[in-house]
Amino acid sequence: MLSGETAIGEFPVESVQTMSRIAQRADEAFDYERWAERVAQLRQIPEDEPSSTGSEGITDAMTLATWRAANELDLAALLCISGSVLLFDPWLGFDLTYQSWE
Repeated sequence: MLSGETAIGEFPVESVQTMSRIAQRADEAFDYERWAERVAQLRQIPEDEPSSTGSEGITDAMTLATWRAANELDLAALLCISGSVLLFDPWLGFDLTYQSWE
């Protein structure tokens, strides 16, 4: 979003500072508890569906466990090793750097 302004614009430092303030305010206002409840509701898979014990169920469990650990332990960093990039799906709201070791 800022690559053009920060690379060749007249106000690269101010641009990054502004985006930093916006991100900080958004993070402070975000309701993490409600978010976790909503994710659980959206991703709940009925027990009679075959996928409930498959990879989606595992990804869901890892996603919520990751959120809970980061939130409750106030972690600065958290390493998650998964065969699925679904754990880092943008709709989940995680602001994580994804590194693939494939």
